Amino acid sequence: MRKVLALLLALTTALTMGVMAFAAEDTTGILSAPGVAVDVDVADAAEASPRITAPLVNTDNDITLEVKVGDLVLIDVTDGTPGKIVYPESRLIPGEDYTFEIHQVISISGNDVVTEGVTTGNIGTGNRLRLTGKKGTSAVSSAKIETKRKQYILEMTTKSNYGTKKTDTEYQIQSTGILHVPGYTSTERSVGTASFKIGYSTISDEVIDQYGEGDILTIDLNAPVITKKQLDRVAKENNYRPVILEGEEGDWTFEGRISGMSDTNFIYDFDVVPAIVERFENQDFKFLNFKGGVNLPSNGTMTIDVSDISGDFKKMVLYAYRDGRLEKLSPTYDAGNDELTFRANQLGTFVITDAEITDTTIIAPETSSGATSTPGSSSGTGIGKNPNTGSTSTGIALAFAVASLGSAAVLGRKKK
Repeated sequence: MRKVLALLLALTTALTMGVMAFAAEDTTGILSAPGVAVDVDVADAAEASPRITAPLVNTDNDITLEVKVGDLVLIDVTDGTPGKIVYPESRLIPGEDYTFEIHQVISISGNDVVTEGVTTGNIGTGNRLRLTGKKGTSAVSSAKIETKRKQYILEMTTKSNYGTKKTDTEYQIQSTGILHVPGYTSTERSVGTASFKIGYSTISDEVIDQYGEGDILTIDLNAPVITKKQLDRVAKENNYRPVILEGEEGDWTFEGRISGMSDTNFIYDFDVVPAIVERFENQDFKFLNFKGGVNLPSNGTMTIDVSDISGDFKKMVLYAYRDGRLEKLSPTYDAGNDELTFRANQLGTFVITDAEITDTTIIAPETSSGATSTPGSSSGTGIGKNPNTGSTSTGIALAFAVASLGSAAVLGRKKK
């Protein structure tokens, strides 16, 4: 069953990437959706034209929505729940799909703004909405205006990027004619500006301030970037001894020195690597991917929780995936805690499987340039260039320093 799920995930990933690539080729210049002249009754218009009331000031960061009556704004409905208004410089995560309803401001009362959805029924005959990229569109794979149940929406897909910087991105949405939104009579064309910061957030200084000697620093997937200043502060607080970092759910830990490191993105996931599961379809796998690549000043101790697979795998073999190749590692196995432990000075993609792989030649599919493609890299290194940049590596090799801790890599099934 695990193998079937892995293959389905791999197929889904491949199909999704194919769609994204096609969309990216089609999104240059001005993107627009034609207005459709249709007859809708009041009930249909109300159903397809949601109204919301939102505060002009976002209390989370004191950002004010600078709008006037008649302007266009976005409502985030990505997760399918009742949407929230999009404030300037809202953060978007790389490699994600977003859906925004397009609304018009119909009134402003005190500290609140009231908006109504722009639909095919009120856009007007011959009218259309035009989307123009103003800046930072290189961080976006696809951005286009569509209709869904008569409601005009902006669909956006951000590019995968595991660096430490955010990209300032801005789009303008403009109607080519007068809108006829219920509750407000337009007298001129409507315009709206949507600005975003695309990238991962930095861990808060409050978390760093609370760190004390011997504490464990947990990587928050909502804010996985730690700056050089923050890393140095933690190292100093720990008297420059090895610091313990751990995953959000405690599913991995790393103990090692961090002083002198530059800004680092510790983003990670457990997604399958399609090229591997497709190549070795008769084997079971577990993956741990540090998508940005983590470069450490010296060897440290990496520990991976394998309690979810130890009862199913007859044996476990650990590999590092780099440059399109699988490099066998030599971990120890702690049966009491269900953990694999090994030494490394860089964190990229780790692969645990239930049988040894003898053919570890390049297994990643080739890109159009002939380079192999692996998680965390645009050039097939298996690890990205993390420090300071907003892009992934173009050629940093992953050099694991692996030392045997005294046990075989092929392990027996643990009794439950």
